[in-house]
Amino acid sequence: MSKKKVLLGYHGSPGAYVDNAARHLYQNHSTLRGQSFETVPFDTLRQMLSAVQSGDIQQAILPVENSLSGTIHANFDKLIKLNSPRIYVVGEYVYHEPYCLVGVKGSNVEDIKEIVSQSQIIEQCSDYIHSLPNSGSITISQGESTSSCARLVSERNEPQLAAIASQNAACMHNLEVLATGVEESSIFTRYFLLSKEPIIPERHMQPKSSFAVIMPNKPGALFKILGSFALRDINVLKIESRPSTRTIRYTAPWEYIIYVDIDGAIETDALVDKAVENLKEFATEVVKLGSYPRYINEMGDCSPMYF
Repeated sequence: MSKKKVLLGYHGSPGAYVDNAARHLYQNHSTLRGQSFETVPFDTLRQMLSAVQSGDIQQAILPVENSLSGTIHANFDKLIKLNSPRIYVVGEYVYHEPYCLVGVKGSNVEDIKEIVSQSQIIEQCSDYIHSLPNSGSITISQGESTSSCARLVSERNEPQLAAIASQNAACMHNLEVLATGVEESSIFTRYFLLSKEPIIPERHMQPKSSFAVIMPNKPGALFKILGSFALRDINVLKIESRPSTRTIRYTAPWEYIIYVDIDGAIETDALVDKAVENLKEFATEVVKLGSYPRYINEMGDCSPMYF
């Protein structure tokens, strides 16, 4: 008896890098390969997360960190604000795909007068754009996503217009790849796999846990967080502090959110449980985003994680 098709949501349009990452995950992971799935695009992140909460889709994939630009704070903020019900991180995945300059059939790089892409993508490809022989006369335009920009190039059908998008998006919109690997360096994106139900990863999966610790702006805040884990020999994999933007905290505008990734999980490690209880003694709030198996790349760029 075949398993029920998994509906996997993402924020963007078909052919976007996040869509490709979702497909790559399900097509290559040893425990998911062969399982029936369908990627479901959403116009907004709020719509996607609401669909997970309601059960309209089983999972969603969310980019949370980039090797060039760092943490994607807006996406973390959306997770932290979710209540009733909360959704959880049940996996992580790291994906790399080269950025491509795409145009209509028969166009060439020398004739380009306008390049359109998502704002962050443009920034990551700025060196290439400035290296073009006619860079001084090229207009840079921003679009909502790389896939929508590829669609725009196809619709306008002008040889002077190009987009920075994926090879998959180029194929979907009958465009030609004019250049590949136009980003400044190999850019890797870390994704969270989200679900309405949390999981308890087993010890052999080398579990990790992610938290958002809401802290008042007082001396020693970071020290107390690190100390809670260090005193119990728990490895802190990531710690990052930023001002809170939560609307319910306007009375304390300089409250801080501190993102923390650690080795281990509360459910399988008593020391982790004690460390988190220690955090709650001085933090305004400790939000557990989820515990999940560690990403393990066994086959180069083609291997996803255990989860």
